[in-house]
Amino acid sequence: MTDIDLTLLQDFISGTASEEQERAVCEWLEAAEENRRFFAEFTTNATLHETIVDPEFENNREDMLARLNSRIDASESEKARRPFSFVSAAAGFLAAMAIAAVVALCVIIPRHDPVMKDVVPAVVMHSYVNSSASVKSVLLADGTKIFLKPGSELEYNVTGIDDKREIVLRGEGYFDVAKDTLRPMFVHTENLSLEVLGTAFSLKTDFSDEKVEVVLERGSVRLLSAEGQGLVRLSPNQMASYDGSTGDLTLETLKAVPFIIEQFNLESLDNVTVNQIIRHLERIYGVRIESRIMHPEKRYYFNFLKTDSIDEVLNIVERLTGEKCKLSTNQ
Repeated sequence: MTDIDLTLLQDFISGTASEEQERAVCEWLEAAEENRRFFAEFTTNATLHETIVDPEFENNREDMLARLNSRIDASESEKARRPFSFVSAAAGFLAAMAIAAVVALCVIIPRHDPVMKDVVPAVVMHSYVNSSASVKSVLLADGTKIFLKPGSELEYNVTGIDDKREIVLRGEGYFDVAKDTLRPMFVHTENLSLEVLGTAFSLKTDFSDEKVEVVLERGSVRLLSAEGQGLVRLSPNQMASYDGSTGDLTLETLKAVPFIIEQFNLESLDNVTVNQIIRHLERIYGVRIESRIMHPEKRYYFNFLKTDSIDEVLNIVERLTGEKCKLSTNQ
């Protein structure tokens, strides 16, 4: 992939890029198929990622899509009246890219819904199994991050176009869910489901799928029975324990953050700026980090594994925030 400034892509999506910058993005998109795939993923991940506390960003994204559509429509209407130009070629290319992305995301296979006990058609389910001996992280297309304990299994249907986001878990995981008010996420076990929007919680189910344990860190989680009936809505620092064999549901209070940090070996930073993240990383890794922060006022929820290398963590920072940061050469 040809390198491109992620802040330039953010400005392009938010509608603040100049005409020259928009042209640069179009040239970059035309350069390689890999660039186009990265742009599609980056645009999806930019939809109010779980770390970003910025309610205007999703609206700006919709404006960007409308702006691209307008350019594509204008290009189509003038094709017969004007000679070839880069702008019209780029608009046509973006239309083709959008169609290709939709086709790629709409490949369908049937699956068994463990909650409704019936076959539901036409959804994509991807699989992931943590076969290692340590906690592993998975980043989904909508920006949701999941930390899975060893032996845990995950199936998920999370894209940028479906009405719902669906996940099936067997084992134990910590979910930091990207906020999307128009598309709730449903996390299923055999006997219980969770309905969430943007929240953070841990979920544990044994492989007999009889007992389920939910610990809510922040946000809100609604527990549903196997028949889809609402059971209870959790508040932060509550644990719900459900026994599918008896139907018993119990609630208790606990300090969720230290519980989750210990269980999943996490470093967790809440409601912090990028500069605060960088200072924290410098302190715990004993390094100096160079940065060019374009949006110092934005605040984030940021989680990473204590076993991650500094390079891995800096890659997460840049991918999720769009801010440039690298290890200083003057250590």
